[in-house]
This record gives sequence, C-alpha cells and structure tokens, in this order.
Amino acid sequence: KARPLLVYALNAESCLPHCNRLIRSIFMSGVYSLVKAAGAVERKM
Repeated sequence: KARPLLVYALNAESCLPHCNRLIRSIFMSGVYSLVKAAGAVERKM
C-alpha cells in the first residue's frame, strides 16, 4: 500500500516544476487581463 503512494509522490515531485510554471502563467495572464480591464475602465471614466 505504501508503494503506490511513494510512486505518486515521486511523480508529483517530477511534475511540480511544470505545474508551477503552468500555474504561474495562468496567474500572470489573469493579472494582465485584470490590469487591462482596469485600464479600460479608467479610460471610460
């Protein structure tokens, strides 16, 4: 029972850098769109 857990942990560890990059890119695109929306709202006012 401990073996699949260990394999899963190793897979998660090897996946971590890739996942972090993915999360960061999603977060940055979200922040960028938010800033763009705020700029558009400021221009309208």
